[in-house]
Amino acid sequence: ILLAADDSTYGKSGKKIEGAATHFDHAAKMNSSKYIWGHCRVVTGILSMVKDRWAFLPLLQDNYIPKKQLKNGDGKTKIELAIEQTQQIAQEFTNRELLLICDSWFGVKTLVKALCDTSRERSIHILSRLRINSSLCEFPESQTGGRGRPKKYGAKIESVTALAMKLKPSANSAKIFMYSKNRDVQFSETIVMSKALQRKIKIIFVYRKNGYIF
Repeated sequence: ILLAADDSTYGKSGKKIEGAATHFDHAAKMNSSKYIWGHCRVVTGILSMVKDRWAFLPLLQDNYIPKKQLKNGDGKTKIELAIEQTQQIAQEFTNRELLLICDSWFGVKTLVKALCDTSRERSIHILSRLRINSSLCEFPESQTGGRGRPKKYGAKIESVTALAMKLKPSANSAKIFMYSKNRDVQFSETIVMSKALQRKIKIIFVYRKNGYIF
């Protein structure tokens, strides 16, 4: 089952609206304020292909208010809300594998650890965009004997971009559904260690004809 989690912010004009607060607007235009007064809702639901387009069916949502704007300061973060919603949905699909799709803002260690490191019989996997400044490492060399705890990380990889260019000569071809069309692309994949997530991750690089790399 494909799940998706994201937040949605929309402005309000009244100052006495229940649940309204000041939020940073990531999608603000150049000539607009970076902050907006209104609601910010964290939503989790199911993704499904309908008439050759991705459709999102929202199942759970919660209003988010920054802790510093609450009188008691006892609120929950967006990440915590997304975790709770995903766990609640997972309880309804105990015999199915789940893939949660989110952007790089949500795809952090707190969310990954809470959803992946569980005793659930069927796994919850996470698909997220990789941050360009991610700290990646190779696997450590096997150690025989010696003192101390075995190394968790191997040699540091220079950068995400450098890794993508290194793998490009051995890229494979595929036809994938991108921007509402089936497109021919080149892709490569590898498994490395992520210091931010403190675990193994699979990275897939998709090379566009215009030189852009996902």
